[in-house]
Amino acid sequence: MAIPINPIVSEFATAEEAEAYDRWFRAKIARSLADPRPSIPHDEAMARIRSKLNAKIRDRTRPGVPCDSAMPAEADPIIEPGRKFRAD
Repeated sequence: MAIPINPIVSEFATAEEAEAYDRWFRAKIARSLADPRPSIPHDEAMARIRSKLNAKIRDRTRPGVPCDSAMPAEADPIIEPGRKFRAD
């Protein structure tokens, strides 16, 4: 029988689920650390993500492209290079 976990303490319903996730996560980290490919610098990774997000926004705001949740064409990109964010 699965042992229930207090939802305030854990996002998992049972200790077995938490342990399975922990094993999966640790294996994923080990694979990443063992990967012989060179690492991608943070700034380059963020630039790639920014480019993909902005392309999706452009696709959604093009006239004639159906989309239920299209943003207005004058909307700013999600992330502008060099933009600083403050935690208020």
